[in-house]
Amino acid sequence: VSDEVLDAPPGVAPVADASQPAPVFTQPPSPPPPSRSELTLRLMTAAVIVPFVITLVWIGGFPFLVGVIAICLLGIREFYTLIEGKGAHPLVGYGLFAGGVLPIVAYVGTQDLLTLVMTGFLLTSMVVQLSRARVSEAMTSISGTFFGVFYIGWLLSYAILLRDFHRTASL
Repeated sequence: VSDEVLDAPPGVAPVADASQPAPVFTQPPSPPPPSRSELTLRLMTAAVIVPFVITLVWIGGFPFLVGVIAICLLGIREFYTLIEGKGAHPLVGYGLFAGGVLPIVAYVGTQDLLTLVMTGFLLTSMVVQLSRARVSEAMTSISGTFFGVFYIGWLLSYAILLRDFHRTASL
């Protein structure tokens, strides 16, 4: 942008210099579609996992709890791997512990107890992060750690409460 464009008198719309090319905004390139072998692998994996998960939901009880814990831990670890690639430093061990405990609390307790424990995990992660030298680093770590526990662990714990809804609704 030339000085003439910036120095237009008040009330007069600035005119761009015709010798300067107009800015071009382009879309970022889209990722390539999955190859046929990747799609086949994904479909075969789903063909094995979906019936297994449906069976766990049907059986319920302790096997369902173990399945939910396994899915929580795998999901939280995958989430932390993704955000670590973006430069965040979540408390991985703490997040995995919290994500594993929340389904157990949902199994033995109530929704109120689950919310109370989740609040305790948030406050504890905030206190642990007070030792960081830089506040921005601590905030990133707290956010990443807590969001993984919340988004995966806490929300997936409701699968246990929903699975046993008929038992708790009649009390």
